[in-house]
Amino acid sequence: MTFKRKSSGPVAFEALKRQVGELGLDQFAIVIGLGAKEYRVAVSAAFAGTKVAPTFPFIGLTICKALRKTKHVIANSGNKY
Repeated sequence: MTFKRKSSGPVAFEALKRQVGELGLDQFAIVIGLGAKEYRVAVSAAFAGTKVAPTFPFIGLTICKALRKTKHVIANSGNKY
């Protein structure tokens, strides 16, 4: 998914916001956003006006460090993903 490169057919914020409602994503207690600044902006815009406040735990990390931390959290969570 992209929000910048026009050649890849970027997803409009309005479409994301519509999907949040259609898929019931605004019913989750926690929404974790992963990605660079463009993704944070898009996810925040998609959930604007809902009771969900997305969190972005890996802000400032390189993609490699963020992926490593994500894998570590999943492996040590005790849940099956």
